[in-house]
Amino acid sequence: MMTMDLSDKDELGRACQRICGILGVQVQPGVLEAYLRGQDRALISYEKLEQSPTTIPAVIKYVLAAESYRRQPAVECYYDIFRCARMVPLLLFLDRASRIVKQKVAHADDRLVRLGRETKLDAFDAALFEIVTAARYAECPEVTEVAFIPETHQQQPDLRVTTPNGVLYVECKRFDRSSNAAIDLRFTARQKAQAILACLQHVAISAVVEVVFKVNPADITNEEIVYAAGVAIRTGAPYETDKFHIDHRRLVCGPLEDYMLFPSALYFANRYGFSTDGDWHGLVPNLYAKYAGPSFLDDVQWEAAVKWKVTDNRLLWQQKRLGYSLLFKGLDQLAAPHDSAETVLHVCFERDNPLGPRRDELLHFLETLRKNSDKHTFGWTIFNELVINMSPAGRFDFVEHAHAIAGPKRMSSRPHVATVFVPESAIRSSVGAFGVGVEMPPVDVDPAIHEQED
Repeated sequence: MMTMDLSDKDELGRACQRICGILGVQVQPGVLEAYLRGQDRALISYEKLEQSPTTIPAVIKYVLAAESYRRQPAVECYYDIFRCARMVPLLLFLDRASRIVKQKVAHADDRLVRLGRETKLDAFDAALFEIVTAARYAECPEVTEVAFIPETHQQQPDLRVTTPNGVLYVECKRFDRSSNAAIDLRFTARQKAQAILACLQHVAISAVVEVVFKVNPADITNEEIVYAAGVAIRTGAPYETDKFHIDHRRLVCGPLEDYMLFPSALYFANRYGFSTDGDWHGLVPNLYAKYAGPSFLDDVQWEAAVKWKVTDNRLLWQQKRLGYSLLFKGLDQLAAPHDSAETVLHVCFERDNPLGPRRDELLHFLETLRKNSDKHTFGWTIFNELVINMSPAGRFDFVEHAHAIAGPKRMSSRPHVATVFVPESAIRSSVGAFGVGVEMPPVDVDPAIHEQED
């Protein structure tokens, strides 16, 4: 678990240069300047949420995010702090890992070239996970050699790892940052929120509206939700049906004492009472304002926001579940050619902070494995869970939990490698519950305590 030390922005710039050199890419003339002017704000966006008309390598998107962070504080530069909070730490991990695999891992060049050519963020993140995992094994004191296994038409693992006690094979799988079910729910909830915001804009009322969906938002009409919001605002009291609950509070707008970054965790917390790791699953804001720069507010004339969450257990399970097909595919790739060797499946996924840990979902998978023990044998299955967040004070917080499952082919009392992103020097002595990890206080409370590993 760690907060990222980003005080040396010159070193971050050098990291970007090193990565571009190793991967054989470069930022095309004019792309960075256009992005910093805010002319293509979707350029580094997650493609499942919004698409830019410009196609560039995914690693360049990371470099653009890093450069926009390096320019801060700079009112004249566009700055998406939420995307930077995720991309900058991963870029730093990639910088270190790519140099290690270049020197210490056989057959790494093809993987690095493929990484540099990838344009989709989910595919890039999956390849990045392979590179970081390979580097972690290469630095393990118990390991004498690591090699990427050249890809063929046959099913096979990613890595061959040699130790004094024998060979183990390693496969890396990474789930997409967001599932299609999560994206669909988000878009549907956003549609309902935008209907409420349009109503508030029409009557020039600034307010924060809280919507609790008891059912799928797709089963609620815009007319229903707008009518309920109108009643709640007119009466000053909550409005509830068997489908949803609505409450609100008014906002006072006007000139800001200092320029404010928007969007930002600090603004959302102070104005809307919304935290990226709180109870609310989403936030949809809108405002009319005078900007001092592409991302900084000076004066707000009108603003409104809708905070939303769902309470239907079926919908929540759909958001948190992990697709078994990808997991079993990874186990199959480790199986046939390597029956006599120890095998390790590393599975990476990101925690959706408001939904919390996936303990129940991982336990359900463990039970499924037990029922199919004759079909799927392995040494270790390790879930590398990333908790990526940003504090209201603007600290980038990166936590990694390793949830390990011992299998029938295990040949060691513990896995050679558990966490893959967080440095070996930051090992934490305490161990949290399976599927949960060590519960950490907010990074703004005690930044030093986050500089550890679970």
